[in-house]
Amino acid sequence: MKFLHIAILIVILLFVACTLLVASTRPYPQPVAEHPVDRVGDIEDEIVFDGVKDVMETFTNSEDGKLRMIFTHGMCSHNHGSESPQEHQNALDKIFNALLGIKQQELEWAQRRSNALSDALGIDRTDVKKGKIYKVNNEMIVSTKMATYDTNEGEIEAHFLIWGHAVDKSRAKLKYENYQEGYEPVDKKGMPKYNSPKRAYLNNRLRKEFVNSCLMDPVVYLGQRGNDIRQGMKQAVCDAFGGQINDDSKVCHNRDNNKDPIVLVSESLGSVIFVDAVATLIEEFKKPSTEKNQPVHRCDTWTPPSIASQYSDSPWSFDWNPFLGLSWDARCTSFVEEHFFNISSIFLDTNQIPLLHQAKATDSFGYLLNEAREHREGRAKEKSMKNIQVIAISDPNDLLSYRLTHDHFNLHPDGFQLYNVLISNAGTYLGIIENPLKAHNPDPADVFSIIVEGSKVVKSAK
Repeated sequence: MKFLHIAILIVILLFVACTLLVASTRPYPQPVAEHPVDRVGDIEDEIVFDGVKDVMETFTNSEDGKLRMIFTHGMCSHNHGSESPQEHQNALDKIFNALLGIKQQELEWAQRRSNALSDALGIDRTDVKKGKIYKVNNEMIVSTKMATYDTNEGEIEAHFLIWGHAVDKSRAKLKYENYQEGYEPVDKKGMPKYNSPKRAYLNNRLRKEFVNSCLMDPVVYLGQRGNDIRQGMKQAVCDAFGGQINDDSKVCHNRDNNKDPIVLVSESLGSVIFVDAVATLIEEFKKPSTEKNQPVHRCDTWTPPSIASQYSDSPWSFDWNPFLGLSWDARCTSFVEEHFFNISSIFLDTNQIPLLHQAKATDSFGYLLNEAREHREGRAKEKSMKNIQVIAISDPNDLLSYRLTHDHFNLHPDGFQLYNVLISNAGTYLGIIENPLKAHNPDPADVFSIIVEGSKVVKSAK
């Protein structure tokens, strides 16, 4: 009788799928870039923003060095980089997966993103290599993967920061509720591993795929476990910037004196985790040292009075640093600040910052962007610096992503290129619904085309 019910359900689903397929349309067959909804004044001007190729032409042709790209994954981090055996699937799982377009990912997240970047650049794919492991209290919290790409415009060094390990243990604790009666995985003796109750199939899938696998990530990060994730991420961010955390002072300092331009690509929850890690590094740097024979201000840069005067009424306010000599209070800038402020582009894929910041007392992202704007304005006479690009890419039918506005972060209206790029990750059926799973999981090829080519592959909203 069970198989008869399944057969009838399959026929109904196939009929509905065929009907909806005919009526499926994509509202944004070509990505559309728009100004933030709170933008005032003339917004009829064409939207132009740089892609990776443009950034490389600007920097690497005139200076020695390379472009650094830093990636962070988001929530629902399946196959994020740890050992991720394929989940047990029954016949109904396979049918629904096929109908909904859900694919089991055989490649890890970092390799999938690396392949998409190579394809967008038009170069051969390369294998990502293992980087470092960052532990907190002797437990692996963050790991990294790395890859290098040689292009016509120059060299790219990619760092993939993987924080999902810190949530895996919590996910595993709730795995016993991922199944319904009669469909549990079995052990070597053929016995069910779990004693599952009777559950409706769709309710069980929602619990398993949304609550236990996806919602788990922000719940864990916004709880006490978030401190461990930030501690692990700050070490990874310091390394990705080309720095090193001093064993004594615990402060991130320059390791190889690089001034490589940086492009950040972060996904959903990963955006918040990254900027929180940067804010933590800067906060720790600015804490006065209480250790004996340690400098009061741990400045990594010395700024002449002509520049310091742009930040203070008195350019001659200074402290004596026994390690670095004269340090100007007005321009006591850490290595992390210098590198974050020099990020040329920030691409936010399936952006969740406006939503997740409602649960936080402070807005790390807005604070850092405003600090970066003031920093660049102060250096305008020193060297030409373009405005910071912040590009949020999302499907309007994604229930978990939000467009950006200046008001979200109390951003100054000038000094930024802040744009939203709207894409359709799947078809909308009869104008009523789009598959919410696909809406939140874009095709990497579509996203990386925008990241690499910039505004050349989008059209401006009218």
